[in-house]
Amino acid sequence: MTVIYAHRGASKYAPENTLASFNKAIALEAGGIETDVQLTKDHAVVVIHDPTIDRTTAGRGKIKDYTLQELVALPNGKWFDPTFSDDKIISLKALLDWWKTTTIYLNIELKSHRYNDRGLVEETVKQLNTLKHLETLTLSSFNALYLKQVKALNPNITTGFLTKKQLSERTLRKHLDYIDGIHLHYKAFTTDYLKRVHGLGLYLYLYTVNDDVLFNDYLQTDVDGIITDDPTLRSSLGIDD
Repeated sequence: MTVIYAHRGASKYAPENTLASFNKAIALEAGGIETDVQLTKDHAVVVIHDPTIDRTTAGRGKIKDYTLQELVALPNGKWFDPTFSDDKIISLKALLDWWKTTTIYLNIELKSHRYNDRGLVEETVKQLNTLKHLETLTLSSFNALYLKQVKALNPNITTGFLTKKQLSERTLRKHLDYIDGIHLHYKAFTTDYLKRVHGLGLYLYLYTVNDDVLFNDYLQTDVDGIITDDPTLRSSLGIDD
């Protein structure tokens, strides 16, 4: 079965990486949500995509220059639509508390910014280790060293290596000890590459697919997951889980 992940929540319909977008993803029957985390000034883990708050809040500046308390006080939805004016940035803890009440899959991307390399993996895994069930959770990153660190801290956490291009079999084999799957940009996808990835015992997800024709094409393959801003694409094609 191909799991459909709502990219930063149902970000076509609600402000990205907010509880509103995550709840909307569930309402739209997405199989999972994809989201992003990074470190704050006081080394807390916060749910946000950009290295700055400029695009999604009324504030300005880098995440690394704000404490968690300062960030979670910032409105994080008005930029999308005034009806979301009360939505705020949330912490990883708040995300996990919400997720525990659901049955949805969760893919957390560890954002790789030079200034926050130290501590992000440790603090994220520390919080994940408080959970009883991690079978439907994945940590992904463009930074392979992050994933190696994840496996060293908890080998039971599923890890996905984000890449914009196909990786050679030699490169894939080099990372086999600490990656479980590949998260590939959809434009780089071929069925031959899918077979090669599966042949190494890895899963393959595609990101970020928002074209309904391509979406349908990928669903005809054995791809393991599709990340999209619009999880309704599946139902609009008349496809059920």
